[in-house]
Amino acid sequence: MAIIVIFSALYQRNPQTGPKKQADTYFSFSEGFALANATDDQLKIMELSFNITAAEGDATEVTIQPPGNVAREDWPYFSLITKGESKTVYVTYTYPLYLVTPEKEPNGWPLSFRIICSEAEGDVTVYITDYFQSP
Repeated sequence: MAIIVIFSALYQRNPQTGPKKQADTYFSFSEGFALANATDDQLKIMELSFNITAAEGDATEVTIQPPGNVAREDWPYFSLITKGESKTVYVTYTYPLYLVTPEKEPNGWPLSFRIICSEAEGDVTVYITDYFQSP
């Protein structure tokens, strides 16, 4: 009898959840904006923001790893994003992020982020659709 109780307790603490879903389909992204300086071939990004929406279900313990030199403790984090809910992600760079690109793509300037949560994981592309000139 004691063996069954122990196995049951272990199963409840560590249930089998199966493989995680792909973050690029689990979430959707919109309204990518940056505070940046532009030249003919690059954007020098000081700050950026975008919306993340949990499209396929609730997302718990969501960590967003931005490109560039951002300290781990400054990575955006949300404890819960419910299905259909949008949250605004803000990233501030101590040292500018240089995005070398000859011109804006049809969807905007692409940036790669890594998303990790309990339900999904993977690399995603967020498009910066517009920027405001940095002072």
